[in-house]
Amino acid sequence: MGDDSTFFKRPCPLCGTQDSVKLNIGEPVERVGHNVLCSICGLMYHNPVMTAKAMARFYSEDYVTNYRDSEVMSQALATQRVNLLKKYIDVKTIAPALEIGAAYGAYLLTLNNEGIKAHGIEPSRKMAEWANTEKNLDVIANIYESVPERPGYFGSIHLFHVLEHVLEPHSTLERIRRELREDGVLYLAVPTINAPQLAMVYKMIHPTVFVPETLQKMLEVVGFKIILLEEKGHNIHVIARPSIPNKDLDYANPKLIFSRAENYLSKREQIVNHIHETLDDIKDAQNIAIYGAGHNTTDLDRIYCLDGLSITGIYDNDPNKQGIKLLGHSIQSPKALEKFNGDAVIISSYAFQEEISEQLSYLKKRGVKLVQLYEKN
Repeated sequence: MGDDSTFFKRPCPLCGTQDSVKLNIGEPVERVGHNVLCSICGLMYHNPVMTAKAMARFYSEDYVTNYRDSEVMSQALATQRVNLLKKYIDVKTIAPALEIGAAYGAYLLTLNNEGIKAHGIEPSRKMAEWANTEKNLDVIANIYESVPERPGYFGSIHLFHVLEHVLEPHSTLERIRRELREDGVLYLAVPTINAPQLAMVYKMIHPTVFVPETLQKMLEVVGFKIILLEEKGHNIHVIARPSIPNKDLDYANPKLIFSRAENYLSKREQIVNHIHETLDDIKDAQNIAIYGAGHNTTDLDRIYCLDGLSITGIYDNDPNKQGIKLLGHSIQSPKALEKFNGDAVIISSYAFQEEISEQLSYLKKRGVKLVQLYEKN
């Protein structure tokens, strides 16, 4: 991900100190970055970190693949997010809305369907163009920090799995605070270390990793009053309103956060080991299909070389993916599985593992092994 000039050293983005301890992630730095934990406030961040120029180049050119999250699943997630917001906020009052990191526009479309005038900013040119041309949305292809600021303009600002990608989250939240009306709403979600899965929260593209305590503190320091802060699964959801900044130095216990990080990494290692054992059990099968053509499948290939299995086809229910090649195979419709006479189907999804298993139960009745990769409690 570049030479040493691509990185620079910095103080903690929350408390500004230089005192930190290194986190041993157990994977190459090129993949997970230089992760440290602040010894004063407990924030986990990259130090050294990728430069803003290098990050901008990465997001504008590299952070799009030919396969993407399922359109059906993305729209369902967008609806869930709006429904959660409705429990706490009268959504009729939140226009105009801005989504930072609008991707292909599923959430913006849901807001529009609620009668909420919504705009988007998306650093990927390809994603922004697709949202504008295919969904008739208003999405600017740019970095949020690079567009002209509009103080006190927005009734709400929304960002989901974006803040962890931001080089200086404190500064970004300060700008969001300025652009919101005094009666405005901030609605965000970030990944956290609560529920380990195959996808790694520590990544080169995640210069900050939050836990509830550090995210809440950063929001309060900037000037937000928390309405909802919910840690659920591997996500933190926040709804907040502008307020008076609270700079009281009441930080979380860094040792406790360090312990949680170690626990997360240990449990994820167990998950990876279980996946290896599960796939080793079918290594002699002659005809194996994969259901799921999203990022989970590419993550799976990184930790277990799928070339070592007799993969004969990849299937996904998103028609926008079908026909595109992934791991050397053209993605097919699940309907094609009706004629599948192989030995096993690997279900390459964490969130929808059980639903897909139910969908493919007819194959199980024919003796096809449905391979679930995750043991969920």
